[in-house]
Amino acid sequence: MLSAGIAVPAAWIATLTRSLPAAAGGAIALVVIAQVGALTGTGSWMPLAAPTLWAMSHGAAVAPVQLALPGVVALAFAGWHASARPLTRGAGVFYGRW
Repeated sequence: MLSAGIAVPAAWIATLTRSLPAAAGGAIALVVIAQVGALTGTGSWMPLAAPTLWAMSHGAAVAPVQLALPGVVALAFAGWHASARPLTRGAGVFYGRW
């Protein structure tokens, strides 16, 4: 359940670029960032890696505050997306696919 919030940035990338390959590339980039963070020892403070480290260590390697970070990131991206103005082009004409 905690890892579901990590999909929000990838969904945001897909919405912003209107491209599934860009969303897949963004998801891959998020996984790479999480892996590098885990290898350098800062993984428990990385919102992308905290749920996995918590599950692998049976709760010993991640504090509750660190475990709340994925939810904060998901809410931040959702709020940012909800407050954004719709993409327009010209005099109020919707620019997008129907």
